[in-house]
Amino acid sequence: MTVARRSHSGLRDALEQQRVINEILTVSMDRIPFDEQLGRILDRLLSLPWLPLVRKGAIFLADDEDPQTLVLRTSVGLTPDMERACRTVPVGKCLCGEAAATGRIVFVDRVDESHVIRYEGIQPHGHYCVPVRCGERTLGVLTLYVREGHSEQQSERDFLAAAAHTLAGIIERHRAEQALRESEARYRLLFENESEAVIIVDARTLKIEDANNAAQKLFGYTKDELIGLTSLKLAGPAKRSRAALERLFRRRPGSTATLTFQRKDGTVFPGEMKAGTFTIDARTRIIGSVRDDTERTRLEKERERLYAQLLHSQKMEAVGRLAGGIAHDFNNIQTAIKTLSHLGMKRSEPGAQCHELFGQILKASQRATELTRQLLLFSRSEPASHVPLCLNKVITALTGMLAPLIGESYAIKVENDSALKPVSADRGNMEQVITNLVVNARDAMPEGGTITIRTENVVLGRSDCNEMAGSRPGSFVKLTVEDRGAGISDDELERIFEPFYTTKKSGTGSGLGLTVVYGIVRDHGGWINVRSAPGEGSAFEVYLPAASVQPPDELDAPLPLSGGGAGKRILVVEDDDMVRETAAMVLEDEGYEVACAATAAEALALFKERNGAFQVVISDYVLPDRDGMRLIDELRGLNPAVKVILNSGYMDNHMDKSKIRRKGIRFIRKPYDVPRLLALLAELTGEGGA
Repeated sequence: MTVARRSHSGLRDALEQQRVINEILTVSMDRIPFDEQLGRILDRLLSLPWLPLVRKGAIFLADDEDPQTLVLRTSVGLTPDMERACRTVPVGKCLCGEAAATGRIVFVDRVDESHVIRYEGIQPHGHYCVPVRCGERTLGVLTLYVREGHSEQQSERDFLAAAAHTLAGIIERHRAEQALRESEARYRLLFENESEAVIIVDARTLKIEDANNAAQKLFGYTKDELIGLTSLKLAGPAKRSRAALERLFRRRPGSTATLTFQRKDGTVFPGEMKAGTFTIDARTRIIGSVRDDTERTRLEKERERLYAQLLHSQKMEAVGRLAGGIAHDFNNIQTAIKTLSHLGMKRSEPGAQCHELFGQILKASQRATELTRQLLLFSRSEPASHVPLCLNKVITALTGMLAPLIGESYAIKVENDSALKPVSADRGNMEQVITNLVVNARDAMPEGGTITIRTENVVLGRSDCNEMAGSRPGSFVKLTVEDRGAGISDDELERIFEPFYTTKKSGTGSGLGLTVVYGIVRDHGGWINVRSAPGEGSAFEVYLPAASVQPPDELDAPLPLSGGGAGKRILVVEDDDMVRETAAMVLEDEGYEVACAATAAEALALFKERNGAFQVVISDYVLPDRDGMRLIDELRGLNPAVKVILNSGYMDNHMDKSKIRRKGIRFIRKPYDVPRLLALLAELTGEGGA
């Protein structure tokens, strides 16, 4: 029941957190005043049911003129006395100032001496003060009130850090847009006073006759150099740009064009030119004003990136819902396949061809089950299951799948330590880590090459840890994926694990691969060290704690359990025809007397007809006419002693795991292994029953 409860909580929290991030990004796209955006974001964070917050909080931003001062920009639930006391907070003072100064989340569970700023009527409370940072710069602080005595949780810190990271991007974009609006306002004023970059051109020869100081600065020429220069040279050597500028001048009054300009030093920039005409002494001249659009172009790309991030977040949420939706039906199919394969192996002689074929079918079904589980893990719809695991076996099983994935131009070289220690890990997670790192190595070598996967045992001392961030002394298993690609610069190394950050061309990378790897490794108590330099390739080194428990031996065939069900009655309640029929077959093969029902109503009628004379009821949790728990309550009302096994192919939000545990009901996941089901039945019926 603990696994089921964690699955319910993890899925709920992951979906809720994703929705909150989506809503914050959506609010940032609204055409409303910035302080109103901040207010809506704060209000949404304070409304989260799974955070133990008092409905009080505030957002401070660093003062534009004095970055060492935090200014209260929006608040919820603060009294006038509180707002007066906290209108401005020096960096380093009180809890919010400490978070801004250190760049770390500050948590206290009560008002103590660290709460320097006091005010009349202060009530008992705790605080989360979360710095909002961009790189090394502190943009502000998000402060949320919690109940006094609350114990902080790592999951809370992780979510608040992610929310602050998103808020930092929104603040940066707002400031850039505000700067751009101010720049455009100045441009209009300067243009009216002819202080913008302006050139005067002869309409017949298209040679420059005059230019103001702004034009000289923009294009890097002196005034003497500009006068007499053909204006088309400002468009650079590209014929397309020159033709566009010439067309603009020929159209004349009120014409505007966006094109690429070239400075004297050869550098190019995007710009917009507006052209008009005037006549003096019967000679027509063109006046052209040029605006540098470098910043505008950058902001448009940033807005597109944020919008793409929003779409990707929504897509990942949809993947999670889709994965959960198909899991139930797909696992029903796999249950039938595994059950029939078990029967086939039991009824055939070991060594016979058909026996081996059934064994292969069973293994293939198990692989399909693992693939389904990996999809659910990736979409955060399935809890990870940490068990003793040998990475060498995972790599061996995975290399065959990786070869066609990376292409014929690449070779995989495996260097495994034969005495490798086990780790406590989720197999699907480890496969995802290896796959993501191998694909990343492939992308670093577009011309092809060799990717090396290496495992080894390492023991780290304190001196070894001085050179690796996040490391600690102890015994570890080290997994290395190495390429001979272009390498990674120091600036890129600092950002490679950030969500949505990618150095790949647009459309070829989501920016999530290494972020997922980082999250999985951290969840397993490990860390990643990256060795790289431009032109020298890269090595991603994953360190995982070594485990003392050895992995269990894998069984090639189901354990034989014959004849244990003689004289015992089982009621199977399952709406899927294949699962119901195959379950009945395998139970009857073990000697049980089996009755089947496709709905809760049928099951209830059968139970009444036979006076509740069943030792065990095996029921699906999801039935077409009511849920399995309600049916079990009704059946136990007729026979309180009946034992129950519930099963389901997907752990959704509606499943009350604590109630299942309290009622003494056993639970197994689909697709279940037949030996496990039979062993559970033997245990329950061996205890006696109705």
